[in-house]
Amino acid sequence: RSSKTWKDYRKQIIDERGLVCECCNRKTKSLTLHHKNMDKTQYTNLTDKTHFSLLCPTCHSFLHFCYTQIHKKNASPSKRIIDFQAPYFL
Repeated sequence: RSSKTWKDYRKQIIDERGLVCECCNRKTKSLTLHHKNMDKTQYTNLTDKTHFSLLCPTCHSFLHFCYTQIHKKNASPSKRIIDFQAPYFL
């Protein structure tokens, strides 16, 4: 994520979508380009912009917390957590 290619791709998406968190709609310059596909082999696949979300640090951390709660062994997450995180993961 420190490569020039990644930084250029992130900038292109920010230029297209604006400096707004796509989860909470907060305007901020501090945005993370979140991979919706958690398969590590897809991290270098920059062909489909719909596989990414722009998130503020708070929303990004919370979404990964939700993902962990859903996918940990013997998990029984609430429907609310499942529904909340669903649009941000493939």
